[in-house]
Amino acid sequence: MKKISTVLCIILISMLCVNAFASEVKVDIQREISGDVINNTVSITGNLGEDHAQRPVTLTIYNSNTSTSDVSNIKFIEQTVSDSAGAASFSWSSSEEGEYSVKIRSGGCEHFVETSFALIGKTYYNSAVSAFQSVKTQDDVYSAMEEYGENIGLYTKFYISMADKSSVANIIIGKNADITFENLNNILNQSIVLGFLNSNEPIVEKNKLIEYYDESLFKLSGQQNAENIYSTYKNAEEAFQAEVLNKITGNVDSFDTFRENFNEAVILTGINKLKKDEVDKLITENNDFVGFSDYETLSIAQKSYIISTLMTSNINDMDSLRKAYTTALINNTMQPVVSGGRPSGGGGGSSFQSSETYHNKPLEVIGNYGLYKDINEEHWAYPAVEHLSEKGIIKGYGDGSFGTENNISRAEYIKLLTVAFNIPVNVSGAGYSDVDIKDWYYDYIMAATGAGICEGYDNGNFGPNESITREDMATILYRLALQKALISFTEVNKSVFKDIDSVSDYAKNGVNTLGVAGIISGAGDGMFIPKATATRAEAAQLIYNLLSKQ
Repeated sequence: MKKISTVLCIILISMLCVNAFASEVKVDIQREISGDVINNTVSITGNLGEDHAQRPVTLTIYNSNTSTSDVSNIKFIEQTVSDSAGAASFSWSSSEEGEYSVKIRSGGCEHFVETSFALIGKTYYNSAVSAFQSVKTQDDVYSAMEEYGENIGLYTKFYISMADKSSVANIIIGKNADITFENLNNILNQSIVLGFLNSNEPIVEKNKLIEYYDESLFKLSGQQNAENIYSTYKNAEEAFQAEVLNKITGNVDSFDTFRENFNEAVILTGINKLKKDEVDKLITENNDFVGFSDYETLSIAQKSYIISTLMTSNINDMDSLRKAYTTALINNTMQPVVSGGRPSGGGGGSSFQSSETYHNKPLEVIGNYGLYKDINEEHWAYPAVEHLSEKGIIKGYGDGSFGTENNISRAEYIKLLTVAFNIPVNVSGAGYSDVDIKDWYYDYIMAATGAGICEGYDNGNFGPNESITREDMATILYRLALQKALISFTEVNKSVFKDIDSVSDYAKNGVNTLGVAGIISGAGDGMFIPKATATRAEAAQLIYNLLSKQ
């Protein structure tokens, strides 16, 4: 029995060694070319498994097809201790051309892992240079790659896997005149990777290639001006990744071009495919690359409108995207904002005549607030316009005017209120048949509706582009004032307006209460003129008056 036990022990040890043969060994060769000398740095890593953790590991490198029993055949021998996972690493430098074998053993297990590799020298490398310099056809490239590719350290893993290698061959043929002893590897490796990207290989395989060579070639992760673009791409669904790569592959001629096109494609695809909050995050984190001026200073509502506009636009390149952003910014900041009703300006001189509306006109915004060519300090609404302009609540037009007598739409008035009183964006709840999510005013109207300060018509419409009447403007402001406890309810029998009976029933309490509170003062002669449309100056004055109550 004792003898049998000994035999079993030997068998178990042998099995342990045999099992370890399944472990991995990786050989990485870096070649440094200086003049006509090639110095090879060989990095060898063996993953021996946890059973061999923290044990002595010996590496032996010797000339292939020779015996290690002859010490003269051994080129390098080194011992180390494996780590807690059973892995061990070695490094050897040599400029000698030849074929070599590697044996790694752990403890008493001879030939624990065995592999081989080749080192090339000046003679072999010159032959490879000549072969690739002379390629004229795709078949010439295939032959040269088969003979020299693996030995000179090319990225053959992805090249070999390609069903159609013509894209690689065409790039090499186009660059053969540039090949020298010093740049052969760089040109060929770049040709393989770029050719793979330009090929019809499956998207999933291209993703593997990008991830495999990111740190060494593409350097997409951690870019100074676009550090989060690659993570957006990596975490996206395959359909998103496919759209990105379809935008850029097919004509990639350099890694610099690839990086630039990749970043642009992720941004453009993100705007079309991601949710609004994800688009905002993508732009915010990578605005050094995107180039949206002053984006970080915009309010949530402004960003929401701009992103909605961009998401519904047909944008195919970054120049178009930046122009669309500028246009959306201009249109957004010059809209006085949504609401419905037309309040009194609070002094004399207000006009109720219909005038041109600047809704969606592509005018630029004035850089300095408070200085407009159509309103000076003598105008009754100047303090209000100046104050709201300084706060960024309302802005003028690119021609230097404020448009004091221009009618203000229901949508524009609502926007002003949501911005002035920080009404949070809320797109839940019932909508309106004439307010689409693509419209710039969608978020503002839904926010105000959700807050309970405005409502639409009985037919389900909101009438966003209709000029707001004075009574509607007063009603909306009245509801807001009550919510914020800025005013107290006043009975209609204490009205300060002679024409209170001409005010619609739903608006009487609002008009009367704001009048008693001094927030609206009518149109002169004790009249309110409820059905007249409101102007930008009147809207500014009304909002300013209520803000003063805070």
